[in-house]
Amino acid sequence: MPLNSAEKLNANLREVRDVVFELSKHKFFSLSGLPEYRFFRRYVAAQIMLLESKGGPSNAKFPNLRAMYQSPAGDLKTESVRKILNYLVKESGVSASSIVNSADFVTLFMLTSRLMKGYSLTNHAGSIRDFYNEFLLTVGQTSSAQSEKDLPFWNYKTWRKTSADSKASIEQRLRIMITEFHKTYPDLPQKDPQREFDYWQRLAIFDKAKGCCQGSCPPGTYIRFEEGQYHHVKRWIDGGTTTVENGQSLCAACHQRVHAGGTEE
Repeated sequence: MPLNSAEKLNANLREVRDVVFELSKHKFFSLSGLPEYRFFRRYVAAQIMLLESKGGPSNAKFPNLRAMYQSPAGDLKTESVRKILNYLVKESGVSASSIVNSADFVTLFMLTSRLMKGYSLTNHAGSIRDFYNEFLLTVGQTSSAQSEKDLPFWNYKTWRKTSADSKASIEQRLRIMITEFHKTYPDLPQKDPQREFDYWQRLAIFDKAKGCCQGSCPPGTYIRFEEGQYHHVKRWIDGGTTTVENGQSLCAACHQRVHAGGTEE
């Protein structure tokens, strides 16, 4: 039987192989439903190590992993990866057995990485666990994109089986998952309170508005995401939070009218 990609990586005798091997024995891998067959967990451990070390979505194919194995182990963000996995263990309780697909494991890891870095999770204990269980259940139950409600879950399912280790697929899955997370927990505050909504918050606000201006435009007036302007419903200077629940999507003209009316953020 020829070696698969995971076995070829494992045959590499450099230091990175040992780091990845130790990582694959982390408790969260044991709690998950990922199979151990033919070094599968080690391959997924290598993928999350690569993505965290790259700082975001990137190609995580065999050639990319092989290149990482040739690099110094000190270049990798090993402690950051362990910290994220430790948090997932705390969130998961006794089991994360619903995670049986490597693409789901990788996307959940990246979601958690983004949330830990950018948002305060102090008052949202268990939110990641509750979210991903419901999210994966909904993905599994979605059989078409006929309804608008089902569309993001259908798109996620499609990207999950479309070159799942490519940068494009990883980006799209992360975009869908983190947008749905913000819609589920619209009160999630940024770790460092600031006036500007970040990219992921803007995505969620835009998605909740169904791509339409929420100002004085006629109902159903569509705006492009990159042209939209994102406004605090309760003014920031009055203590309004920079959260999805306190944001609204406006076209430039409506945003200008709001400020001309004296309702500065």
